[in-house]
Amino acid sequence: MKLLVTSAIKLSNEQIAQLSKKNELIFVENEKAISLDAIELEAIEGIVCNFFFVNNSLDIFPNLRFVQLTSVGTERVSVKELQRRNIRFYNIRTAYAIPMAEFALAELLNIYKNARFFISNQERKHWVKNREILEIAGKKALILGYGTVGRSIAQRLKAFDVEVIGMSRSKKYDEYCDGFITKESLDDIIPEIDIFILCLPKTDATYHIIDDKRLERMKDTATIINVARGSLIDEKRLIDLIDGGKFLGVALDVFEEEPLSESSKLWEYDNVYITPHNSFVSETINQRIFEELMENLEEE
Repeated sequence: MKLLVTSAIKLSNEQIAQLSKKNELIFVENEKAISLDAIELEAIEGIVCNFFFVNNSLDIFPNLRFVQLTSVGTERVSVKELQRRNIRFYNIRTAYAIPMAEFALAELLNIYKNARFFISNQERKHWVKNREILEIAGKKALILGYGTVGRSIAQRLKAFDVEVIGMSRSKKYDEYCDGFITKESLDDIIPEIDIFILCLPKTDATYHIIDDKRLERMKDTATIINVARGSLIDEKRLIDLIDGGKFLGVALDVFEEEPLSESSKLWEYDNVYITPHNSFVSETINQRIFEELMENLEEE
């Protein structure tokens, strides 16, 4: 297969050699600012990318039959067009599950153990105890989106004796979950939940799934962690409620607009943890992505 490999994947020399055994590789350095003038577009049969189709149309590749995204989300390419043309299409299914789950748990513990208090005092060389440290044991968590990332989070929460509920269209049982709900039951369970962890993809159906009414129904002591997509939460209403003293803590790795504007009030709160869409990163993800790519290519 003649495979266009963009900067979305970082390959070692050994991986390049392995990938080249059955494929002719064409490399492009920057998929966001790419020039295709030197590429014979009609010859391209496969593409490995992330943002590539934000600026490039599928139509310019008449013989395309394979697309591998390096992201979990699929909103940057027309899935309907891929399906219409019978192009084999893959997103990342498992590579990010472990680092994202660990990240979500770390943020949860940062909030419950008031990490910011101690970091601030360390910077000022202040020896001050905090008597308001909380346990996550016995708390009730709702994971919205129970794919590989959601399940990996549930596995870690169970080790901390957290009661875990998953929201899924199809799941009815899992060893790491105490029960499942569908989206239709979400409003009923919200007042019972201590910890909300968002793992849903960006779609029309999930836009502002955590809207003003659902935010208002949450406990004043609730915690929200979003490692999925910023579009899941009504950010403006979230800010209003934080201003009013609601929420034990909020950890946001994703936002409605990225990068987050310096003018956003979200930067200002002591109980809000901001990270720059970083939860997926680890020293092993490139190898895992490569393994998924090779497995998918074997099916061709």
